[in-house]
Amino acid sequence: MTELNDYSGPIKDDLQLSDFSKGFLVKLAKEWQGTALKWEELWHKTLEARLGKEEADKWELEFWLEQAKVAWPRMAALANIQVKDAVDLCKVAHLILEGSMGFQPIGSFEIINRNHVIWTARRCLNLEYLEKVDPGRIMHVCHTVEEFCMNNYFQLLLPTAKATPLTLPPRASRDEIACRWEITV
Repeated sequence: MTELNDYSGPIKDDLQLSDFSKGFLVKLAKEWQGTALKWEELWHKTLEARLGKEEADKWELEFWLEQAKVAWPRMAALANIQVKDAVDLCKVAHLILEGSMGFQPIGSFEIINRNHVIWTARRCLNLEYLEKVDPGRIMHVCHTVEEFCMNNYFQLLLPTAKATPLTLPPRASRDEIACRWEITV
């Protein structure tokens, strides 16, 4: 059977992801990721309108932690990553839905050793969005939310893990890196 490059043809009662080409599945995954991040933004804005910024920010942290309790172990298992060290944690972080990877190479890892990694994000799709649309949220998202999430996410899989920010926004220019983190175990 020929792989589908889109779904412009007739409807299929038994449609499965395996019917599509790799290229289409990559586009679909990117779209799912973008949609999920948009949902989180809409959810936060709705909470902020109803409860105020402080409460919305508090609930945002709880939301991200609760979803991670489901997503992170599942992604590690799906990819057959037996999380033993900082390198393994970074591999799982590549795969999560809200990860800034955006399914494109936008960062680099300096592996000091298996328990010590410097993670540099040259680009961050979330930061780029905030810089354009809502610069007032950069400090909260990039400082409070990211540090909370990275530490809690990593510790879900490896309790001794620690993520320490080395460089965080705001930045003077889009030519600068988005952020840099030290991941240790």
